[in-house]
Amino acid sequence: MQSYEVPAECVRLGLASGEEDEAFRSKFRYVLTRLRPLAVPELTTVARKVVDEYDVPALKQILASLGMTGVDGEFKDLIFAANGPKPDVVLRDAVTNRQEIVRNAEYCLMCTRPTAAARRRRAGRSGP
Repeated sequence: MQSYEVPAECVRLGLASGEEDEAFRSKFRYVLTRLRPLAVPELTTVARKVVDEYDVPALKQILASLGMTGVDGEFKDLIFAANGPKPDVVLRDAVTNRQEIVRNAEYCLMCTRPTAAARRRRAGRSGP
């Protein structure tokens, strides 16, 4: 790929845009600068697009090692707090990652909203 093609390709793959002269200085640094702020779910999404369009066996192997993900390609957090016996949680639908508490639910509080950390990861930020 030519240096002048890198900015448009990055945008097409979902990365931030930049100046063409930056890509002429170093294609590697241009791409790395756009990948660094991304959290794992965003990196995974970009990597899947790259694997779909280019022959990159090493990247394909890395993606395979990440394990199962939901339909939308993101991991889902499961958070619960028990005030008594530990709840029995089962996976009702492995594709959508839908869980159900089948025993001791009365002792359990389950949070179904994204945590602050998950919201920051999706927004590409870190910190408290």
